[in-house]
Amino acid sequence: MEAPPPMMPVVDDCCTDDTGWYFRGFLGTTNYDLDRISNPAFDTADFTFFDLGYESSGFGGLGVGWKFNNWLRFDTTWEYRSKSTFHGLDRYVGPGFSGTNQYQATMKSWVWMNSLYWDVFCWNGFKPYVGAGIGYAANYIDDFSDINTPNLGVAYGDGHREGNFAWSVTAGLGYQVNNRVTLDLAYRYLDLGEAMSGNIRAYDGSGGVAEGLKFEDVHSHDLMLGVRYKFGGCCDQPVAMPVAFK
Repeated sequence: MEAPPPMMPVVDDCCTDDTGWYFRGFLGTTNYDLDRISNPAFDTADFTFFDLGYESSGFGGLGVGWKFNNWLRFDTTWEYRSKSTFHGLDRYVGPGFSGTNQYQATMKSWVWMNSLYWDVFCWNGFKPYVGAGIGYAANYIDDFSDINTPNLGVAYGDGHREGNFAWSVTAGLGYQVNNRVTLDLAYRYLDLGEAMSGNIRAYDGSGGVAEGLKFEDVHSHDLMLGVRYKFGGCCDQPVAMPVAFK
């Protein structure tokens, strides 16, 4: 009886020539920041700003992508970023007047992003990667209020949507659970452009209608956890069974 030939080699978790479509889902948490706020009224006095910032919130998204090879992939994603509360305080001094303003508003966003990734290497199923993307962000400001305690003034702003060019850079680590499923942990810097409240009016109707408050260069340091599910590709090819010959 002759010895059976050796089995065909089994493709490992980091199979080569790995191409095909994949589905992607992810959840994350935000850490917003912004450069500054602006309004034409700020030119009428000497303003000093304190504690401009957002509370953290959550977001989630879905997308589809294509793996060109074992190292390069592209995907397009759509995500919803839930309401985050903005807080701000200023102090101003003008000719014959002074006061403070305490601001509050909420911001939510829809983001569409097209990203290219490079899987740097693979080791025991772990794949560190870097990526960059461009897209579009629709930022919604609601629930705007401006309370001026020293002068007993309260103002409110209408809701407003602002559309912007958006971009991102990402660094992450994927873990290939099997030939189809990859878990994904990533950090992303996301620039959402500008946001703006609607027109502002005093609670008692005095002073007419003022231009909204602008939130300039809103960006976020995101932490993301996701999963990628791959369709087809080299890893789906069956492994040959050993055949015995007499």
